[in-house]
Amino acid sequence: MSNHYKIHGEHSRDKYIIAGVLMVLIIIGLVSVWLVSAKPNSGSVSDGISTPVLSASSTAGVGPEFDLARCLTDKKVVMYGASWCSHCADQKASFGQAWPLVTYVECTTNTKLCLAKKVEGYPSWIKDDGSKLEGFTELKELATWAGCSF
Repeated sequence: MSNHYKIHGEHSRDKYIIAGVLMVLIIIGLVSVWLVSAKPNSGSVSDGISTPVLSASSTAGVGPEFDLARCLTDKKVVMYGASWCSHCADQKASFGQAWPLVTYVECTTNTKLCLAKKVEGYPSWIKDDGSKLEGFTELKELATWAGCSF
């Protein structure tokens, strides 16, 4: 009789273990779906690149930061950065209200793309031809490097 209770007790414990494992797998699945469905704040995303949503004509004549942001986007210059990077925050702030017009890749959520582009520091500006400018850069220097007016 005592063996019956022991065996029955083990089966009961196994049910709890299986239920716990299933619960963990469900939670992991839900978190994965949530992470995949998270979207950046601005623009459309193709291959992890946030593309500006405002048209060039809607920002014409607003200021030099807007003209530079539009030029960088037209020339397919992309800023690669990280949300925790203070230099990236300073770079974004240097554009003021024109920042949403800049094409940007958040490397913390697009690791493979940043590795493929060989991003080694933040912020990194990369031209369509692969040339790079790394670190916080004054807008005038950025414009000269990219071939834009400022």
